[in-house]
Amino acid sequence: MKERHIRVNRTARYYTLGTDGPHLGEVWLVCHGYRQLARRFLPRFDGLDDGTRLIVAPEALSRFYLHDRMTGDRKEVPVGATWMTREHRESEIADYVAYLDAVLHEATGSPVVQSGGDLGVASVGATSAESGVEIAPLTVLGFSQGSHTVCRWVAAGAGAGAIMAIPPLSQGLAEPQLAEYFEELLEEVALPIIIQDASSYVGKAMSLPFQAELFRKQGERILFKPEAAPLGPCISALRDLTGGQAKIFEGSGGVLLIDSYRRGVAGTIPGVEILAGLVALWNACVAGDWDRAYEVYLPICAIATLQMQGGLDGYIVTERHLLYRQGLFPNQVHRGPLAYQLDYETRGEIDRLYDRLQAVLRR
Repeated sequence: MKERHIRVNRTARYYTLGTDGPHLGEVWLVCHGYRQLARRFLPRFDGLDDGTRLIVAPEALSRFYLHDRMTGDRKEVPVGATWMTREHRESEIADYVAYLDAVLHEATGSPVVQSGGDLGVASVGATSAESGVEIAPLTVLGFSQGSHTVCRWVAAGAGAGAIMAIPPLSQGLAEPQLAEYFEELLEEVALPIIIQDASSYVGKAMSLPFQAELFRKQGERILFKPEAAPLGPCISALRDLTGGQAKIFEGSGGVLLIDSYRRGVAGTIPGVEILAGLVALWNACVAGDWDRAYEVYLPICAIATLQMQGGLDGYIVTERHLLYRQGLFPNQVHRGPLAYQLDYETRGEIDRLYDRLQAVLRR
């Protein structure tokens, strides 16, 4: 027996609420959950229909009877829909990703675009100064199975290369259950998964043999971002346990980047508050220009040292200050509770170090 595949045209249905007229300010894409239908899902969004929004509710492509049709009145048996099953899943995912693209294009008359890193629908709303075309912001929402659906659609459309995941924080899992958790994530997405061990500041450390075994089973779909202390020896041990085959990324805010690079990391996943400095540091390491590397590294390391004194909140508060200073954030408002506040003297020292870093980068 030989399995074969064929592409076919079929008719799908979707529902809309609101108008796509000249006063359209937002487009919403809402995807129902398992066993639901779009026509019963969309009325829940009536409160959003204020004349400025278009809400689009596509219906999953596979429908089925929710009860046994052989009993009772067959005409009264309710019908539900599902976005996919485990059978032929990769093709089903590809089909509904293309389907959602087509639905939005049909409903709005315009394709989905990216502007400034955000999703939008072109030519139906406010003008984006960056792109010169009119962009209506796009909000995406999914319920139950629909949440997996929209996440896959956004990831595919945004060109994501991988998904990063940490172990569940609400409940500690033994390693067999933790393995099931990551394996289920791999089943849900076609992208590789970066396993982040953030136990230096949140959660519980995963053993290195456990992580290496995941790589042995799953191969290149497993990437790593170890953050357990001590970071350098953890990177080296994970490298050796995977025979040097696994791609390992560091993310120490730059303070351990040179040491991590010498241990063979594939890259760094940094915050963005001193991104230009970290790019310059990485490029100097790749070029083997160690004089330049340490010249850039020292002010980065000094900034990170000040961040570290406040723990995780110290990083967050400092990042926001520097992003605000660069004009990327409109304010320095933080949602509490916070365990660390940036006092004016620390802020002054961070500013001096940031200015020093910029001077180094201009050389």
